Amino acid sequence: MRKILPFFLISVFSALVAKSQDRFAYAITDVNKEGANWSFLRKVDLKTGAFSEVVLNGNDASTLAYDDATKKQLLEPLKDARFGTTANAAFGTGVAAIALDKKNNRLYYTPMFIDQLRYIDLKTMKVYFVTGSEFTGIKTKATDQSNIVTRMAIGDDGKGYALTNDANHLLQFSTGKKISVIDMGALVDDPANKTVSIHNSCNSFGGDMIADDDGNLYLFSNRTNVFKINIGTKVATHLGTVSGLPATYTVNGSAV
Repeated sequence: MRKILPFFLISVFSALVAKSQDRFAYAITDVNKEGANWSFLRKVDLKTGAFSEVVLNGNDASTLAYDDATKKQLLEPLKDARFGTTANAAFGTGVAAIALDKKNNRLYYTPMFIDQLRYIDLKTMKVYFVTGSEFTGIKTKATDQSNIVTRMAIGDDGKGYALTNDANHLLQFSTGKKISVIDMGALVDDPANKTVSIHNSCNSFGGDMIADDDGNLYLFSNRTNVFKINIGTKVATHLGTVSGLPATYTVNGSAV
């Protein structure tokens, strides 16, 4: 089996970075440098760290999305009970989890407060909603944001993986023509982790995930903790923390 030492790019901006084999990564950012309105898709130059212009305005609710099942544009605007027509905007309520599906040339993501898997066809830049079922099935989002999906990656098996803040729901979703979602359940702390738990809000919420070619995910939490997650056993092993960052910085995205 191949062994590859991953190259990690740690983003300290208010953005979530998708994985790419090219010289750039995708990020959902605010238009303001230090803002937290994560609704604008841009590219990040991996050499210079410079952002491109906005590639997609995820706040625009005027253009209706496409149905993943039929591939036809939705005929009627969505009217969410809580967020109204904001649900029609590609990144309505903000996005904290995206993943690049290189094989199908798609960028998968889910809005933070709308329980739906969505993706962008990067060839046409059309936005598709997976309307057949809810993503997590968790209708009420906790006030502490513990059950919100904030991390996502495409595994070496071609399947997508998404994780809630509290790590109690590892979601696996298929990619390609017919998308299905499985809740694999909660992650388990490696006994060697001692006091650093994958479920702890202070240590392990937020951040991002990447995948290696050996059946593992790597979680970089907002507070710079790094965990290796075995997809088969769902065991999360604490590897340490990211060093060399200013004390006030948080980790919001990673790319490999």
